[in-house]
Amino acid sequence: MNKAAILATAILITSGSLALAHKGASGAMKERMDLMSALGDATKALAMMARGRTALDWQVVDQAGQTAVHTGAMLPHKVPADSFKAPSEAKAIITSELENFTLLSSGLADAGQALQTAAANQDEGAFLVAFQGFTQTCKACHSRYRE
Repeated sequence: MNKAAILATAILITSGSLALAHKGASGAMKERMDLMSALGDATKALAMMARGRTALDWQVVDQAGQTAVHTGAMLPHKVPADSFKAPSEAKAIITSELENFTLLSSGLADAGQALQTAAANQDEGAFLVAFQGFTQTCKACHSRYRE
């Protein structure tokens, strides 16, 4: 199993508990959690296709890319200092490292654009490369900024 598949599996396992984690969240925290939940759903669909468990659906790949672009653009605006208490799993260090967090968020948007390009060209090889970049971006951000 390659690294992208391992990361996707970990994301799948983690995303199963997101609905419970949102209980008690409000404001920017809930908005951030909802963005991440949508991204988790997109990741599940992409992982199934990347592993060959479901057929490649270019519309789903494009929609996942759109979700990544939107999430990458919005995340830096959803991290006010008061949004890091439970039930959030985001680390408050984001506020002191906002430039780096924004750079990683931009990388997520770039990965989303690569997914959209692969979908537009219906290029399976480009999809697999884009998916790997997508999961690496998720891993980089989560390893630094998520509990």
